[in-house]
Amino acid sequence: MNISRIYYALSSALVLAVVALVVIANSLPTTAYAHTTINKNDTSAIKPANIFVNESVADKIIALGESFIGKPYHYTGKTPATGFDCSGFTHYIFGQFGIELSPASKEQIFAGKQVNLSEARKGDLLVFTGTNLSIRQPGHVGIVITEKGERPVKFVHSSSNGGVKISQVDSTRYELRLLQVRRLLN
Repeated sequence: MNISRIYYALSSALVLAVVALVVIANSLPTTAYAHTTINKNDTSAIKPANIFVNESVADKIIALGESFIGKPYHYTGKTPATGFDCSGFTHYIFGQFGIELSPASKEQIFAGKQVNLSEARKGDLLVFTGTNLSIRQPGHVGIVITEKGERPVKFVHSSSNGGVKISQVDSTRYELRLLQVRRLLN
């Protein structure tokens, strides 16, 4: 066997090995941690045991949420086609970025980790009571659109009073209704 045949055989074997590795890598399931699905083609830094999205994802989440401003409220709605209720809206928006969130506001209070309102930043989830202040259980949710430390804290949400819109927490009834701020993005 001459050297060119050996070289050709080794080159062919190397190409086949690379093709096999690519096929295997593309057939692997998408990685999921902490109820957050990560796209295997995403090149952003992955940090185990955290929720793996960076600040630019928060901007994209907000942009998508704001793109629905004016969309009518629809009780139990979870898609743009049907319209949204508050938790269906947050479920849909975060879901577009691989972040699994229950479509029920009473469950969304358990997502991510709790932070203080003074620490609230773009992409955080706000959990409020329903309209009855005396019932201190989750009944409404929205997504923070302001930077950390910026006042007033503003959020995008789907409201039974006006559909998808932007509101603020500070000096409004929402301030009294606020139960928790949940951080879903790292």
